[in-house]
Amino acid sequence: MAAVYRLLFLIVVVSLMILAIAVGIQNGVEEVDLNLLMWSWNGIPLVVVMIECIAFGMFLTIVIGVPYEIRLWARLRAQRKQMRTLKGELDNMRNLPLSGLEEAVAEEPAKKEETEEETAE
Repeated sequence: MAAVYRLLFLIVVVSLMILAIAVGIQNGVEEVDLNLLMWSWNGIPLVVVMIECIAFGMFLTIVIGVPYEIRLWARLRAQRKQMRTLKGELDNMRNLPLSGLEEAVAEEPAKKEETEEETAE
């Protein structure tokens, strides 16, 4: 299922890139004035502004996403360690001798005989 989501994500990203390239080609000769806080630039091609905006968005995504991914990896590592520990405990419990099993098996037919005698009376 993860492969389907990856493929769908790839299709969406490629489609958006093609759309951005088409818009950039259509507006290649368009020049804009950019005022950012106290700086001002005049006559910048719109394509350059679009590319810089995309790059800035990618940078912000990385800055925000990397710490989140690191926390997820650490959590996954801890969960795997806990799973190995619990599997080891389970294997140890499976290998324990079944003490008292012989007595329980010997008592079971005697209980059946008693219940049969009680129902017969």
